[in-house]
Amino acid sequence: MVKGLAILGHLEAMEDNVDGAIIHYEAAWKC
Repeated sequence: MVKGLAILGHLEAMEDNVDGAIIHYEAAWKC
């Protein structure tokens, strides 16, 4: 159970990183 939660938390963190990277890329493209 704990292992599953750790994996789920890791996936959520990856999604946050992807969203941040996309926002950063779009901001750089507009500049």
